[in-house]
Amino acid sequence: MNISELQNFVETSIPLIKEAGFVVRELNDQEVVVTGEKRLNHNHHNTVFGGSISTILILSSWLMVRRLLEDSFPEASIVIERQCTDFLVPVDGDFTARCARPLPRQVESMKYGLDKLKRGRIDLGAALFQDGSDHMAASFSGTFYCRLRL
Repeated sequence: MNISELQNFVETSIPLIKEAGFVVRELNDQEVVVTGEKRLNHNHHNTVFGGSISTILILSSWLMVRRLLEDSFPEASIVIERQCTDFLVPVDGDFTARCARPLPRQVESMKYGLDKLKRGRIDLGAALFQDGSDHMAASFSGTFYCRLRL
């Protein structure tokens, strides 16, 4: 799937993504980048809502898992099993979530599980940055569960 097809898929499958205005900017073998606007995700403090921060971090990580499986297991179902978001500083502008490719042994383990057991897991991390800043505003760690429909 190219970026526009994937954007359409996530907006159709997860209506919150369209409402929040999250946009997939980069999707390659090394990194997934998703952006968001403060004006669509602000809270009563006029900073970005914590739920929006968690959601965009989960989305960027889910997209990485999807990217890792698209060639060998395109039919795999991917859901989040566990997640933790640490909010490091308030975000008072537009923002970007980045999820880097995990270590090769993690990818191999997930694919091995899918191949042999029809299910696998992978742990990922992601980071959120306020646009214009190199300092991480939030960090994410999570486990994604993947399975093949029998």
